[in-house]
Amino acid sequence: MAKEGFDLLLVSRSTEKLNSAKEKIQKAYPQTKVEISSIDLAKLTTEAHYNNAFKEILIKEVSILVNNVGYYNAGISVGTQITLKTYSLNNSGHRRN
Repeated sequence: MAKEGFDLLLVSRSTEKLNSAKEKIQKAYPQTKVEISSIDLAKLTTEAHYNNAFKEILIKEVSILVNNVGYYNAGISVGTQITLKTYSLNNSGHRRN
């Protein structure tokens, strides 16, 4: 996306990984504006937590959303709570007020 001229907003729970990604992108595409935000989506348990964590992100105009967030337990049987957590994490990018 940076190659195509888009500015980027990267969200991850790891500030270290965000800073590393930002540095690599800006080195390869110096014209690209890269913003980062460290948020652990697994810890957002209520609508209020979500809105507080995303208050500065939700006001931005977004042209393309790439949702690469997920939670998955491979090879084991999961219950309703895990299924709901998976669904919630994978669909959190669609929640807007």
